[in-house]
Amino acid sequence: MTIFEALQRVGAFFSIPFLYRKLEKERKPGETIVVLAPKFGDSVYAMLYVEEFKKETNRKIAVYCSEANLKYFKNYECVDRFITHKSNEFNQSRIFMGCWFKFLFKRKCLNKDIIYTVPPQYFYNERNSIDIYQNVVFSVKNDNKQLLKLKKTSVKSISDFEKNKDRIVVINSYSNSYRSKCRKILQNVANLLIEKGYIVYSNVVGKQKPLDNTISLHCPVDELFEICNHIRAFITIRSGIVDFVAGTNCEKYILYMHKKLLKYCSIASLNNNINEFEVLKKGDDKNFLEFVDEKFTKMK
Repeated sequence: MTIFEALQRVGAFFSIPFLYRKLEKERKPGETIVVLAPKFGDSVYAMLYVEEFKKETNRKIAVYCSEANLKYFKNYECVDRFITHKSNEFNQSRIFMGCWFKFLFKRKCLNKDIIYTVPPQYFYNERNSIDIYQNVVFSVKNDNKQLLKLKKTSVKSISDFEKNKDRIVVINSYSNSYRSKCRKILQNVANLLIEKGYIVYSNVVGKQKPLDNTISLHCPVDELFEICNHIRAFITIRSGIVDFVAGTNCEKYILYMHKKLLKYCSIASLNNNINEFEVLKKGDDKNFLEFVDEKFTKMK
């Protein structure tokens, strides 16, 4: 953590009472405001137990989220209304510190009226994040999750998609946390799959560059969600995009850079029907490359 980030969190901590008063003015009687993080992956996790929380508490649900993320959560029928904000007005640290404040001091006013949804993982190092959302953030008894589902949309970014979807593999080589380490590993995976006859796309946004010899896939995230419902596989370093595509039908190959990340961020418990393979990096990229080699037969 940098000095700037530390100061940002200290400032966020002292801003919690002001934030609470703002949300309390928005809150209706018998209503819980679920405060989502600006980061999309955290928001997807936070929504897992909203429906179960509503069933067990019999409360109305208002979701406080960014304008940019609103369209992805409109399909949640358990939400009674949405309150939106601009992302730059509401940072990740403030929501994190709201959780920290709640869990350390057990403030009643922050119990069911307003729920902050960035769990303080630093205090729960031996638990998986999904377990924390169920038992700490929402405190629900039943493990009934609601995975992200988006309305069906057309695939416009890949030509001949219906014809080739069974041999298409999308690779995501970008991660904010492991920018310098993931590209070489996934480039070797891409080369292997191309040799085996697969059509390999690189998922990119903005000015990101695709892997060598792959096809650039630059599309809206709702289209990526639809693509991942039909293709052969999605291969990625662990990043927020994993949380987004977790409920799709394709096989998912997720590379974790260290044990703590695998333990805390594993999505293995999300759904028993998810075709996913989580692999821990060991020294070099050979174990992941060999694992992929075993799973993908040569295309005819």
